[in-house]
Amino acid sequence: DEVEYVIDCAEEACGDVNQRGGGNFAKAAAEIAGLSSASGCDIRAFCAAPSHAMIEAASLVKAGTYKNVVVCAGGCTAKL
Repeated sequence: DEVEYVIDCAEEACGDVNQRGGGNFAKAAAEIAGLSSASGCDIRAFCAAPSHAMIEAASLVKAGTYKNVVVCAGGCTAKL
């Protein structure tokens, strides 16, 4: 109940070929993990996404927007 916001920075985005990235893995992961009070967003920037996500999370906490933010990432599809 203490986690208020989740940021997912996995490489892959959800959606189909015409609407790439239309979904929200962060909110889905929060729901599966039982974080019933958490909202969230996805950050997509390939291998740089974790640094962007950590900067956003730190900014949200420093600004007082959220007290507890989780940054998570999952698998990715091999490109080579």
